[in-house]
Amino acid sequence: MGENTGIPWTDHTVSPWHGCSKIQEARECDNCYAAAMAPRNPGTLGVWGESGVRIKSKGFAKKLRLWNKQATEKNQRVKVFPSICDPFEDRPELFPWRQEMFNVIDECPMVDLLLLTKRPENIRKFWRPFTLLPPAKRADYFITFPDADHTSIHSKNPLPHRANVWLGTSAGTQETADRAIPELLKCRDLSPVLFVSAEPLLERVDYRLFMSALLWEDKIDWVIAGGESGPNARACDIGWIESIRDQCKTADVAFFMKQLGSKPIQDSVPFCTEHRKGEDPSEWPEYLRVQQSPHMDDHEYDCDCPDCILEYHMDECGRLGSRFLPLRWIGPRAR
Repeated sequence: MGENTGIPWTDHTVSPWHGCSKIQEARECDNCYAAAMAPRNPGTLGVWGESGVRIKSKGFAKKLRLWNKQATEKNQRVKVFPSICDPFEDRPELFPWRQEMFNVIDECPMVDLLLLTKRPENIRKFWRPFTLLPPAKRADYFITFPDADHTSIHSKNPLPHRANVWLGTSAGTQETADRAIPELLKCRDLSPVLFVSAEPLLERVDYRLFMSALLWEDKIDWVIAGGESGPNARACDIGWIESIRDQCKTADVAFFMKQLGSKPIQDSVPFCTEHRKGEDPSEWPEYLRVQQSPHMDDHEYDCDCPDCILEYHMDECGRLGSRFLPLRWIGPRAR
């Protein structure tokens, strides 16, 4: 868990701007915690909604540069999540702010930005070039695909690959998953990690279609699951979360269990927890005590150890050489 956030799958939270609007067809947006919090301080958090006001963050660039400096000194990457905005919301005033966001991201190679959006169809549209690099160097960062299928999608508008940006979309219902995840999977050339936030999880969702590269050009790398919290929280069945864990286990996809939510149920019966958000792992069923993250540090590219393809193999360097990096094990591995 990060020192500056209560979100256990990131190290820090800071947003380039504050404010968003709900996706009308997405039930996951109905009880948005940030939208409910914003009226208390609209001058800082913005006025949410289509006709609202977005507030530019004063500390985004400064904090990213500070965390990058600290990460460089420690030689340890950090993850940062912009939690109170949608980085790919389509509003005219966000165009220059988004370019500034990418400029700072490009200055901070030791900071991984986890850009989570409910609008994955906008990612390619609003992905910005490397403006801070000399023109002669920019071509080094473009990905080319020999495969005809990939070329047909990306060759007309080649975009730079950012190794320090993870791209994600929210999908806690089947309808949203079927709409949003295919758009996310079109962005593999832009990012090393594509992830799904199944929070709030509102029903049983089958993600298997998006965990197979045989059916799509690529597959998702990571699923974060959790029930809804707050006074108006909707119920989350523990069986739904277990199903996601099993899907991830079978497909070799990293799984991160975040919380049971405020109204967990099991076999149609309330599952009581003392923690109001169901965030205490000691109160979870043992089989859900799994918190994995995709293993994406430099070692993955530099090590020539032949055993590094094995899950949870620890090589001679003492570095984890697997596809998954356990953030912390809080119980037995997924069975």
